[in-house]
Amino acid sequence: MENSRFEKIEQVIERLKAMRGLSTAKDVAALLGLSPGDFSNRKGRGTLLAEILHWAIDQGADLNEIVYGMPIERSAPAPALTPDETRLLRAYRAAGRWQEDLVALAELKAAEEAVRARMAAKGRDSPDRAGAGAVARRRVGGGG
Repeated sequence: MENSRFEKIEQVIERLKAMRGLSTAKDVAALLGLSPGDFSNRKGRGTLLAEILHWAIDQGADLNEIVYGMPIERSAPAPALTPDETRLLRAYRAAGRWQEDLVALAELKAAEEAVRARMAAKGRDSPDRAGAGAVARRRVGGGG
């Protein structure tokens, strides 16, 4: 059991060396702010991991990577909104009870554009614009 704990702390030390580009235990001791003797004593007593974890927390290091060798997967930041997307979001938020109608209108417009694109690809004229407008007005309660 004691051997297993010693092997684990050795793995943690090796990961820390790899993460920080260090090569010796003396380098790790200096990183942690310990003398080489204190580092060795803590390692022998089994209290070095706590010192490493305190250091990692202070530095904002990835504890998961240090302890388990598996960094936490962070998703890429969301792309910034375009000016048109920002305007649309503002309108949606300001719409209050009309939000569903705005969404329905946007979906209808997208479907209309898809139909136009398919018809253009087939060499046909676009659908009757008045018909699509009437459907949109009915959908959002504007009459028909």
